[in-house]
Amino acid sequence: MFKFLELQARFRFYGKKSTYFFAFFHTLKGSLYKGNDVALLEKEVSHFIKVKHAIAMSQGRVAIYHAVKSIIKPGQEVILSPYTIYDVVNMVLAAGGTPIFADIESKSANIDPKEIRKLINSNTGAVLVTHLHGLSADMNHIKSICKQKKIPIIEDAAQAFGAKYNDNFLGSIGDIGIFSFGRVKNINGLYGGMLVTNKNTYAKKIRNELKNFNKESRLKILKRIISNLISDIAISKPFFNFFSFWVFRYGCLNNNHNINKLVQTEDGASRCNQLPESYRTLMTPLQARIIFPQLKNVLRDNMIRISNAQKYFSLLKSQNNLILPPELYDESHIYLVFPVQVKNRWSAVKYLMKNNSDLVIQHYKNAADLKCFKEFYRNCPIARSVANKMILLPCYPGYSPKNIKKISNNLNNFLHL
Repeated sequence: MFKFLELQARFRFYGKKSTYFFAFFHTLKGSLYKGNDVALLEKEVSHFIKVKHAIAMSQGRVAIYHAVKSIIKPGQEVILSPYTIYDVVNMVLAAGGTPIFADIESKSANIDPKEIRKLINSNTGAVLVTHLHGLSADMNHIKSICKQKKIPIIEDAAQAFGAKYNDNFLGSIGDIGIFSFGRVKNINGLYGGMLVTNKNTYAKKIRNELKNFNKESRLKILKRIISNLISDIAISKPFFNFFSFWVFRYGCLNNNHNINKLVQTEDGASRCNQLPESYRTLMTPLQARIIFPQLKNVLRDNMIRISNAQKYFSLLKSQNNLILPPELYDESHIYLVFPVQVKNRWSAVKYLMKNNSDLVIQHYKNAADLKCFKEFYRNCPIARSVANKMILLPCYPGYSPKNIKKISNNLNNFLHL
């Protein structure tokens, strides 16, 4: 079952339903694999991000696997944030790395450069930096540390396509960058991802590895199309306002397990030491055709997200008992969502739901505490705290100032109870 409310809250793929019908028709018609669109998309992303190489992937997480495998020697350590999807840790393991969890900064929820410095040793093969929620990590500090120690950097910019840091696009600052075109990202390609690098040796290794990968199955693409279409209809304004929201509101307020489990995206974490066979696939030309036209609007849409974030800041920043993200308007923070941390999270969510507010809990866990990764346990108190407090507010283009004010007022009212 698709993660329904997560899609609504992370927040609405604003591509047109006609895109799905186009994809469905062309998949049935047999043009799923026809054309050189993947190569054209790689060339366009390479030009857009200003890097030598862009290599299309079936998923962003698969790109992380390739990045780690191309950089490290088997058994070397990879320093990364524990506040991420558990499958990122699995990709490090599958690539032959040993995950080393570095605690995070409280406000940004990104990896703390001071922790990276502490953890680097003679067996460190790479540092994996995630730009979570579209907020860039402190790349000046991290790059300075890694340059001094001669450690390669992998940038997980899955949630930050088009964000800039000192006029450079995220993903182009480290040795390898990763993007995702999943359905909750700011570019939707029926999943899919991209790896970028200026290093010829890494690009060659990865291209050779991909020769052993298979085409994505037609059935899987059809399932994705149908799932996305149903989701898009369900979160369309009339349907969501009169039906979908009320279903999930009921589930939240009444602790209905069957409804609530649909939105708990990081439940059931498990360890995987090898790349699953289902991940050993390639982006299809059809996916590339869907992604391509979205590139021209992504920077404009990012600016709208930033503008929406400004509205939240103006309404919420007087609250001392609410942790807001860093307030930056230089395009280094594109606010894929607006992440806020609040004590008594479930009480806050229930209050907001009761007052008809549109939000979602961030279900990322502190991976350093997960039983499946107990071998790599490290005490990361800030990640543990953030994982228990984070909620996500809508920031997508098309979300109205009226609704932003409504959510903010309701959150302020809760905090004054």
